[in-house]
Amino acid sequence: MPLPPHLRLLLEDPAYRKMFTTAPRLVHCQTVPGARPWAVYARTTVETAEGDVETAWRGRLCPTYRDAFQAAKDALKAEDDDGWRYDDVAVVSRSVLYDPPPGFYWIMEYPGGTRMGWCGRCRRPSNFRVRGRHHALRKAAALTNDDARRCYYCGMRQAAQPRYRERHADQ
Repeated sequence: MPLPPHLRLLLEDPAYRKMFTTAPRLVHCQTVPGARPWAVYARTTVETAEGDVETAWRGRLCPTYRDAFQAAKDALKAEDDDGWRYDDVAVVSRSVLYDPPPGFYWIMEYPGGTRMGWCGRCRRPSNFRVRGRHHALRKAAALTNDDARRCYYCGMRQAAQPRYRERHADQ
């Protein structure tokens, strides 16, 4: 299954770039002292000694959007002596769902019939897949008796997402 569009690609869209580089309006639960309402998930692919490719994730909780934005920015620039770097980064709202930015369009169906949807927590298009485990759930089983399609980045169930209107460039 194809991966969702990576952050570097999304930032090429002016409407998405403006949304991502501007701190969102906060609600009360995001301003409680000691709260860490933002998470940053960074993905890299690692080739094992056997030649297999594995996905590795790193996560970090942040008290402010500015801290989360800086962590994402640092991850996108990070490169070690062997030349590896993060393939993608997501800044995730842990308590508030956000609508897509006005004027931003995303493709809802990719080759092979894969459907993308807007994730209000990740504030980006994502694919929602059936997953028994998810990196954001800290190795706990993702148990549910209904549709277990979860966001690729944050693990939120698609069934819990609001119904965001699909946006296409021709609309």
